[in-house]
Amino acid sequence: MADNGEKRMSNTMLNKAETLYEQLRTEIGKRKNGERFYSVRGIMKRYTVSQSVVDRTLLLLRNEGLLTTTPGSGMFVCASGLEDGMQEAETVRQEVLLLVPRWPSTDIDTLTARAEAINTGDSKWHIRIEAFDYVNTIPRNFDGALRRAAGMIIRSASGNFQQADLNALSHYCSIKPTIVLGHPLEGLKTGCAGLDSYFASGLAMHHLMKHGHRRIGLLVSEPHTRGIRERVRGVHGFAKLLGMQVDVIDCCVVSGEVAMTKTYKRFLDVLQEGFRFTALLGVSGESIQGAVNACHNYKLRIPEDLSVVAISGENLTAISSPPLDTVAADVGGQLDAALLMIDRIAASRENHAPEEVFLQTELIKRGSVLDITNVTTSSGEK
Repeated sequence: MADNGEKRMSNTMLNKAETLYEQLRTEIGKRKNGERFYSVRGIMKRYTVSQSVVDRTLLLLRNEGLLTTTPGSGMFVCASGLEDGMQEAETVRQEVLLLVPRWPSTDIDTLTARAEAINTGDSKWHIRIEAFDYVNTIPRNFDGALRRAAGMIIRSASGNFQQADLNALSHYCSIKPTIVLGHPLEGLKTGCAGLDSYFASGLAMHHLMKHGHRRIGLLVSEPHTRGIRERVRGVHGFAKLLGMQVDVIDCCVVSGEVAMTKTYKRFLDVLQEGFRFTALLGVSGESIQGAVNACHNYKLRIPEDLSVVAISGENLTAISSPPLDTVAADVGGQLDAALLMIDRIAASRENHAPEEVFLQTELIKRGSVLDITNVTTSSGEK
């Protein structure tokens, strides 16, 4: 039985050495001839392996002429065999985890479609898409998979982060670069790729102003996350600068509620009570559909009776009835930005500062905003 135990240990060590060999060979292929390589301790820490596994692997690499050791100076990349290593590095893609909540969503569909397009292209990345149970804002137990990947990108289940979620993110960050889409988190080393909410609000308001609208209904149909609050402040700031009026319609949605249903009921009340704004600006495309449905059932025409613009994923508002003018969230572009951030964080090794990239996207015009420049009164009403 002792012999069987030793054999299993030997096989385990061999498997780890083979895995490490592939990882180090790929790493060597990225480096220039004569460049200093990792130390033994550095390899042990970076790849979470024992010294015996490292020693066995380095012996193979030195025998192939990929590494050379200079006493007192360390290990260096060799010219001999380097070309083969570079060719292999070009064919072996770096895996990145993309974690998305397990629920139907146009934005998630857009995100996964972009990931699949990257996988079928000539990118250096291969994106492994994993769905998680949305009972947690941040998924648990992906640390093992993260250790085998170049980094992790997370689309959180909500903007309601509990301490356990922050602890999970902190743990992931200690392993490999970790990016959260749309939610900058102060005090953590997570990166963030998202929409520039202030710019998006200004772009939507400028669009309405150019078409003669001076009194705007601001539909807040999502939980009050940081991103939503920034969009609301952006609308108020732009309105103050240009002398526009804003009527806030807060649907009081909290995390876990069906936002579209609550938005429908709240906006139907607004229509029945009467309103004075000429245009509606929605801070979210998914839940604004509740307001659009309320307009249909109230026999209110868009844009003839009410203009509508949304800050949203562009694919979602394209299938609204009618299609809505949209400040695009560019979810696919957020994924591209996150991949670039993983590259930069990894290049800076361990002591990296958290990075944030906020995209300034475009306005997509689809005819849901009516030009009332010549029919607007001095008070801004029809």
